[in-house]
Amino acid sequence: MNRLNTCIIILTLLVYLKADAQISQGGMPYSLKVGNSQQFIHEILLAEIAPPFNLEGVKAEDEKLVGTVRFAAPIDVSYNLQNSGFWTLLENGDRLWRLKVKSKDALGVFFRYDQFELAAGVQLFMYNEDGSQIFGAYTAQNNKPSQQFITGMIDGEVAFLELYEPAKVKGQSSFRISQIMHAYQPDYIKSNTDFNAYAGFGFGESLPCHIDSNCPEGDGMTQQKRSIARIARVFEEGVGWCTGALINNANFDGTPYILSAFHCQAGYTPIYDLWRFDFQYEKQFCNDNGEPNYNSILGCNYIAGREESDFVLFELMEPIPSNYNVYYNGWNRSEILPEHSLVLHHPKGDVKKVSIDDENSVVIGTEIHWSNGVTTPPDYHFRSILDAGTIEPGSSGAPYFNEQGIIVGQLHGGNANCDEFVTYYGRFSKSWDQGETENSRLQDWLDPNNIIETALEGYDPSTPQLGFSKINGVTLTPNGDPINGVDLQLNGNISDQISTNNNGQFEFQNLPLNQEYQLTANKDADPLNGVTTFDLVLIQQHILGLEYLNSPEKIIAADVNQSGTITTLDLVAIQRVILELDTTFANGKSWIFTPDEVQIDALSVPGFNQTFIGIKLGDVNENVDPTN
Repeated sequence: MNRLNTCIIILTLLVYLKADAQISQGGMPYSLKVGNSQQFIHEILLAEIAPPFNLEGVKAEDEKLVGTVRFAAPIDVSYNLQNSGFWTLLENGDRLWRLKVKSKDALGVFFRYDQFELAAGVQLFMYNEDGSQIFGAYTAQNNKPSQQFITGMIDGEVAFLELYEPAKVKGQSSFRISQIMHAYQPDYIKSNTDFNAYAGFGFGESLPCHIDSNCPEGDGMTQQKRSIARIARVFEEGVGWCTGALINNANFDGTPYILSAFHCQAGYTPIYDLWRFDFQYEKQFCNDNGEPNYNSILGCNYIAGREESDFVLFELMEPIPSNYNVYYNGWNRSEILPEHSLVLHHPKGDVKKVSIDDENSVVIGTEIHWSNGVTTPPDYHFRSILDAGTIEPGSSGAPYFNEQGIIVGQLHGGNANCDEFVTYYGRFSKSWDQGETENSRLQDWLDPNNIIETALEGYDPSTPQLGFSKINGVTLTPNGDPINGVDLQLNGNISDQISTNNNGQFEFQNLPLNQEYQLTANKDADPLNGVTTFDLVLIQQHILGLEYLNSPEKIIAADVNQSGTITTLDLVAIQRVILELDTTFANGKSWIFTPDEVQIDALSVPGFNQTFIGIKLGDVNENVDPTN
């Protein structure tokens, strides 16, 4: 056991943020657009100079860190829209705010924000001096309840921020740059491709003895592969990789629980709002050369965890869209040992890999002394000697599957490379009910009513349970843009209400077959969204017969009192809302959806899919912001 005590490593590694850690909308900063650049080309922006970076002090701290690599350290600042940068008033009344920041001798910089709240229609970009690196546009979709935010890393010591603010939302946005992350460690600053979300580690960076998940070794695990998430973890102290997996609960309700390793969040200060979970990051074919795309969910809540068996359970902050095609793993909480086992994981943030042990797992009957000073009790871990593949930093938290393809633990650490293959896993049976509180055990979340004897099968939302089906769909503007925050009301055999996500999608699951259901859509937020005096002009021209509104959707939008005709009463109603004499239109609605109600006479096995078209009342020139 001496070798075990001295050699076991914690598989967690801090790396650095290279590209967007948040969902962005794309586009080009106003000042860099063709036709606008000449207006700004001769301007000299005075830089905010960051406080000096204490390189020697940071390196001294690094020497005390065990089993981890830090590439950047924070510099505390306080830059906001009032005390830094400057505003430019544009000809149409909109405004542009720009800020130049310099951190002397930095190899790269990125920013952490608090008080982050962007108004509808506002766009925020971050870019370098020649415009070759651009992150954004960040919009109101990036607002979080915690008002935390983080942007990607700009190479070098200088970065620019640019905020475009429409006149109608003047002064309604805010944020504060609270920290500049100053990159100082050149050994870990490199990038392989433009798609690499975090440079230094990621695509193609894992050891050559790893096996792609869609090689023959991964056959028979098609469903389980859909459950695996590469986790991009954001801390006060840095950024790093781990692996996690969706796990089923006794209600089969698709609650987005993620099982991972306790040490993936311990020892640092996690910012859970900014953790990103990447699904389907795997090569389509064995040893394929191209880097795949992936689907992401941003943000999670800590639910439960316990150091002794190194488990942690998270719940994603957003429902998983149906087109992500995910799977929720089954589990076994018995003491039975796996006869052979398999691990699906993301070493160093690379594409999904598979590792296999063809022999029986064994239980470690003594304490394990880990390199970060943690000691775990006897009988709390499996040991496995891999016969194919290996593990690396970033693999931590990967689900440990038994011969039936269900979870019996999660990866903690090991002595593993292309020459050594000893691995250790926290046991699911010890994570189940050994904790003293509900936040230190799994039972209270995965089977709170204690209805499962020992094992639970997986849940595939694309294959409804016997006797059940689903109703899903999307809400779109007439131009095809998704509308988020729409309330969908389901009545009938089951009554429920959900809201659409950022992609305008919704889904009701586990609905009994052959029953009647009624479905309606409603959204009453911000009656002035998309409504300006220009809409009044267009409606007046229609009433006077000078120029008619040219689509049924615009006719519906103009009839704000829903009388069936467009009259001066509609103009008055819009004016009163613009002048803040009324807070809503006369009927209390701000959106009209077509169809207004969907009747489902007998729900069938394939399910029912419905598209609702949302029309913003008063907005006849169709410039509504569907994210607001």
